[in-house]
Amino acid sequence: MQIVKKAVLNNLEISQISELMAKVHRHDHTFRDPYLSNQFNYFSQMPTFFLAYEAGVLIGMVTLYADGEVSEIVDVFINVLPKWRLRGIAKYLWETSKQVLKEYGYSKYEFVSETAFLRLNPEFLANTNLKVGPVGECQMSAPIFSDNNFQLPKKLAVRGFRPTDLDTLVR
Repeated sequence: MQIVKKAVLNNLEISQISELMAKVHRHDHTFRDPYLSNQFNYFSQMPTFFLAYEAGVLIGMVTLYADGEVSEIVDVFINVLPKWRLRGIAKYLWETSKQVLKEYGYSKYEFVSETAFLRLNPEFLANTNLKVGPVGECQMSAPIFSDNNFQLPKKLAVRGFRPTDLDTLVR
């Protein structure tokens, strides 16, 4: 296995990541993609993307979203193709990227996951000694609304953005 560290992705790598994420999402019933740019990272030269290749095929990746100073928390996304899981690839990718975080002075990080993944893999948290933290944000994706069984709670409503919403959202 070869690990490639990158601060900026090229078009081929973005395409490979998109294919990897599509396979991961289909298998895990997830929707959230990692951010594939380092434009908001505090250190623009810091490797942000760690790509694991086997025989020229992208089999796993880590992205680090470090948009704050070293005292702040870094969001870590780890994704490995389902057929390559349980082979230590995620652990190796994490150890490689964790070393870069240390080199740049970061010591706080959170792993980003989705409830659907955790539900399908109930042993994951115990096996990794991780715990679910407080929910910081909620993200919705269009595919959830195409499910005929989905019912939006009565106290919630979804509508398009209006210019008059700007003041409320910016605050």
